[in-house]
Amino acid sequence: MKNREFRKATMIAARLRTDGGWTDATIRNISSHGAMLQLVGRAPCRGSYVELRRDTLVVVGRIMWSTANRCGINTRERIDVNSLHRTGQAPVAALPVERRRLARTATRSIHIKRHLEAAAIAIAILWSTATLGSLVFHTLSTPAQAAMIALSPHH
Repeated sequence: MKNREFRKATMIAARLRTDGGWTDATIRNISSHGAMLQLVGRAPCRGSYVELRRDTLVVVGRIMWSTANRCGINTRERIDVNSLHRTGQAPVAALPVERRRLARTATRSIHIKRHLEAAAIAIAILWSTATLGSLVFHTLSTPAQAAMIALSPHH
């Protein structure tokens, strides 16, 4: 059995970016390759990739477990725990206004991109279905018409 890495208990304010946008988070404990977060609102689903920010430090990780408002992330890159503690003494309750606007714009762009992709797929499916339907109709209409003529009582 693999030994669990030492985790340092903390109360560090941070921001978490998920597919749904940014939310406030508190880093409750941290190790060199992961952290346990307490969130304002619902925690992301297991398997989701997230971005955790504290001032200028950015950590990208994958959600390994999730409850109502807590989750655990695992990172590939090593987290410099000491640097995380040294960054800004004041809690990072919110990003500056300009960065919040950019984050909202990026989130909107992602949603628009997903809708456009879905629309393009739907159009491709409709076009393929119509083409296939037309091909089947033309393939079967000639023999069907010949059979109707052959079977008509006037022939």
